Amino acid sequence: MTQETFEDKGWNKLIEQVVYSEPFVREFYANTIIQDGHKEMKSRVRGIVVKYDSMAINNLLGSTLKLRKGQQSGYEE
Repeated sequence: MTQETFEDKGWNKLIEQVVYSEPFVREFYANTIIQDGHKEMKSRVRGIVVKYDSMAINNLLGSTLKLRKGQQSGYEE
């Protein structure tokens, strides 16, 4: 995907330059928990719960997942 594609979709937050802490990233992956068949995806970093399921990612991007009645997201299938 190109930068323009990300901008068109409103996903700029995914391509912004980010400063990160390698120890935090390692702790995130070490504490990763996937429960209830991928419906609840979370980790814990320095005692703080970090959710990364589809709803959390959509909230971060400022978008909503719109499903028809009875339809499931790809994460729930």
